Amino acid sequence: MTTNAFDTPLYAGPPTEATLDQLTRDLTAFESFRAMLDAEGNYRPTIMMRDLRHVQLADAYDLAMIGRGDPRRAYRGSLDNRPLPITLTVTEGRQLMDFLGTKDDEIVDGGWEHVESVLGKVVAALQAAG
Repeated sequence: MTTNAFDTPLYAGPPTEATLDQLTRDLTAFESFRAMLDAEGNYRPTIMMRDLRHVQLADAYDLAMIGRGDPRRAYRGSLDNRPLPITLTVTEGRQLMDFLGTKDDEIVDGGWEHVESVLGKVVAALQAAG
């Protein structure tokens, strides 16, 4: 996975089957992505949005189920499910503040009204910077 200077993962296109298999093994009890898709009954996975890997896996599951015409979607938790706070060293905090200082116009004027949280805006700014 490609990251920027802050080790934030960058979007590199849709995940490969091998990547989805690895994410599935890392984040669930299934041995493969296909096994999760083919689960019997009305099963749908609970994938809490803890980091980008979880989002990527839940999005891939939802897209695959849409493609199959199946109404099931990954359960992503409630709105009260907040991620753990980010912990930065003093140096990392200063680097982040310096970086955001160069991006403040984009954050304020960048048309990101749909982004609901400050953290979401920081992530969007970091991804935009590459």
